[in-house]
Amino acid sequence: MISVLGDLYCYGKATLTPPYRFSSHYLINPSTLTTTPLAVSDVRTDHGMINIGDYIYLIGGSNSNGAAFNKVERYDIISNTFSTLSSLPNNASYVKAGLFEGKIFAISGAGDRKVYVYDIVNDTWESRTIPTAFDFIYRNIAYVDGYFYCFGGRTPLAVVSDSATRYSVENDTWEYLNPASNMPANFLASTAVLGDNIYIFGGFTDNGITTNSFYCYKISSNEFVLIETEVSPAKRSYSTMTTLDNKIYLYNGRDDTLIYGDLWEFTP
Repeated sequence: MISVLGDLYCYGKATLTPPYRFSSHYLINPSTLTTTPLAVSDVRTDHGMINIGDYIYLIGGSNSNGAAFNKVERYDIISNTFSTLSSLPNNASYVKAGLFEGKIFAISGAGDRKVYVYDIVNDTWESRTIPTAFDFIYRNIAYVDGYFYCFGGRTPLAVVSDSATRYSVENDTWEYLNPASNMPANFLASTAVLGDNIYIFGGFTDNGITTNSFYCYKISSNEFVLIETEVSPAKRSYSTMTTLDNKIYLYNGRDDTLIYGDLWEFTP
């Protein structure tokens, strides 16, 4: 899900029964809660989305079989059409993307876990290797001003981490943040950025239990703060979050037995 000009654009949907994943593309007006169906293309979930001008780029993700794939498409908001761009060098899913100096940077949390750099003018990709000490699967990722912030995730040996790291797209360097306070080990949560704060909702704990914990990572003070609200969304992972008009929107997600289709709004 991504916010563009006052609307929320959503692509892809999953179910608990075959075919599990299918094409679904629509926008939600959060003021009226109305939905408008849009053109669809390939089946994909767990992809990266970024809005640049009149376009939304869809990067990698999981295909109809649930496997990571490398297809990249660009959706034209005005004409409601898709065009295919050069593919990623490798298969990548659970992707987050950001824009820096006219290029798209994308980092994957599954598949071939690398940093990918897209030259928009020349329609070409290059990849960067992630050092082993910073290589986590299903991590919770957010992009802010030239940095990817990566929280939690699992090691290749399936150990759930409470790590907090940061990647500079300009310098191609990684560092551990060592925050003053941390959040519990977690993976497959959703993230959203508002100002210099990164919000993290839900995911799986280190014992594999779905949670509805809600944290804010404060970049300026390098600390995590637990947010407690009177009413909260149900426990879930695989949800998506974005920001619009200084509010945070949480959509979809699933627990062990249910897939949710609800939309939540949070005002900090």
